Amino acid sequence: MRHASAAALAAPVGIKLAPSQLGALRTLDEAWERRVWDLGERAVLCSDWMGVMCGPHGMVTKLNIEGYVLAGSIPTDAFRNLTSLLELDMTWSSSLQGSLDFLGVLPSLQKLGLSNSDIFFPEPGAATNVTPMNLPSTFSRLTALSYLSLEYFNPVGPVDDLSTLSRLQHLSLEGLNLTTGELPSFFSTLTALTYLDLSPLPTFKRSPSPFPSGITALSRLEKLDLSHNQLTGTMPAVLPSSVVTLDLSHNRLTGPVPAALPSSLDTLDLSHNKLSGSIPVSISRLRSLSEL
Repeated sequence: MRHASAAALAAPVGIKLAPSQLGALRTLDEAWERRVWDLGERAVLCSDWMGVMCGPHGMVTKLNIEGYVLAGSIPTDAFRNLTSLLELDMTWSSSLQGSLDFLGVLPSLQKLGLSNSDIFFPEPGAATNVTPMNLPSTFSRLTALSYLSLEYFNPVGPVDDLSTLSRLQHLSLEGLNLTTGELPSFFSTLTALTYLDLSPLPTFKRSPSPFPSGITALSRLEKLDLSHNQLTGTMPAVLPSSVVTLDLSHNRLTGPVPAALPSSLDTLDLSHNKLSGSIPVSISRLRSLSEL
C-alpha cells in the first residue's frame, strides 16, 4: 500500500507553521470540549503539535487525532484552511457534532480514517445550524483517496456509492450499514483495490445474500474478508488470481470448494459454512499456503 511519500509528509526540524495553518489548529483545539493540544501562543513550530506533520512550507499534510474521545463541534472553516492535507485520521473520535462537507475541499486527501467514530449528524429538519451530511456526495469529491477506513462508523446516511474513488487501494467497511441487502454494484468499478474488508456488514446479516459477483472483477485484490455475513449460494468458480488472503468463514455458503483457487493464496479460511464434497486436489499445489 503506497501512501503519501515521506518527503511530502515530513518537515525539516524547526519548521514554522504557516499562519493559516496555525490559526486552523488553534480553532480546532478551542472548538472541542476536551483539548487535544492546549498549547500556548509560543507553540508555532509544527513539531510542537502532536499528531501533526507538515511540508517544507509549513502547510499541514497530516493530522492524526486517533484515540481522543472528543466532544463538541466540528469547525468546518478551520478544516477548509487545511487544503494541503494528505492524511486525516479521526478514528475513535466520538461525540463530535457537525458535517463532514469540508472533506470536499481537501483535493489532495489520500488517506482517511473515520473508524469507530460516533459523529453526530442531525436529522433533516432538526432545530440546529448544522447541515445534515450526504455521505455519497461528500466522498465522491475525494478522488485522490487511496485509503478509506469506515469500520463501525456511525453516520446518519448510508454509504452506497463510492464509484468515483477510482484510486482506492484499501477499503474497510466492517460494521457499516448499507441500504440494500446486496453489495452495491459500484464495487466492481474500484479496480485499484488491493485490500477489501466487509466483515461483517449488518445488512448482509439481516438479509442473506449471494456471494457478490462484482468482486471477481477486482484483478489486483490481495486481501478479501467477507467473514461473519449471511452469504448464501456457492463460491464463484474463479476468484482474482492476485488474492493472497481469503476469509469467507461464518457464512452459509454451500456446494463444493472451487478447484481453481488463486495460486498466490497464503491464508484461506472457509470454516463455519455448509460446503460439501471433497477438498480439491489443487489445494495441495498451493505452494504459498501457510494457513488453512
